[in-house]
Amino acid sequence: MGSTAKLKAVGLFLGACSILPWRVEALTVTVTNTSDNGVGTLRTAIDDVNLTGDSTNAILFDFTGVPPYTINITSALAAITVPVLIDGASQTNFGGLVPAVVVDGGTNAMDGFVIRATACTVRALSIRNFGFSGIRLESNNNVVARNFITDNGTGVTVLASGNL
Repeated sequence: MGSTAKLKAVGLFLGACSILPWRVEALTVTVTNTSDNGVGTLRTAIDDVNLTGDSTNAILFDFTGVPPYTINITSALAAITVPVLIDGASQTNFGGLVPAVVVDGGTNAMDGFVIRATACTVRALSIRNFGFSGIRLESNNNVVARNFITDNGTGVTVLASGNL
């Protein structure tokens, strides 16, 4: 094949690639396991949504049994790097006032949720016993609503503007 034919073939290949962009659609993950690690856990849900790119994702909760459902975190969770709704109100027997889902850091020297993406929402969770911040906001335009954030080193740390 001559050099002109090779260039045409490469051009056709590159042109086809440019019309087929790589993109992962928004993901909804349901946490069903109160363990710190493994299938159906909060840690795995965060890891999974972080792989989606810029799509707005959701982490929902669906535990069985009698609340509260306590997730004991023994090492730092991955920072959240994509837009996500973490919705404790999705838990079936959430009564509207007291969160049914508890995320407990066991007084370990770490932050709870570290949010580096914009347009994230954390709502209706009890976030407690993290040695540093229960929620650390490192980006703009995030919402923290209807949470009980107690017994953490600093509660919520806001390092950017435009957060509610």
